[in-house]
Amino acid sequence: MVEQLSVKPEITNRQMLDVFGPGLEFDKHLARFTTFKTGGPAKYFLKLHSAEDTSNTVRTAKKLNIPFHLIGGGSNLLISDSGIDGLVVKVDVRGLKIVNETDILCGAGEDLMALINFAADEGLTGLNLHQAYGVRSAEPFLAMLALMVVK
Repeated sequence: MVEQLSVKPEITNRQMLDVFGPGLEFDKHLARFTTFKTGGPAKYFLKLHSAEDTSNTVRTAKKLNIPFHLIGGGSNLLISDSGIDGLVVKVDVRGLKIVNETDILCGAGEDLMALINFAADEGLTGLNLHQAYGVRSAEPFLAMLALMVVK
């Protein structure tokens, strides 16, 4: 179980907007971001589309001692209906790029089927996930999908 830390009450919503920008949302319900459709509101919510923005946001949250959580597609995610008293960052970095004859650079928010179809279209076979977070419980499923890539 993850310990729930609280946001310092002296940080106002106006200050949060000043720091994180106009994309910051308040009391955003999280159920729509999980495959189980559970989850109460995040005190603060931010959807980001670049690795640089994500990195800067994490650095800022750490500097200000604001508890934060990064989420992706939500397939391995259960959120309490009482919500999260902190910043939830939905990482939605898209993009697929051939790096060399055996590797694909895949954005953190990319859809798994898009990755598999891209690999197949490029004539690549098999699928090994490196530095992929949140895939442990899905490994049997991913192994099955990886076999489907083989032509």
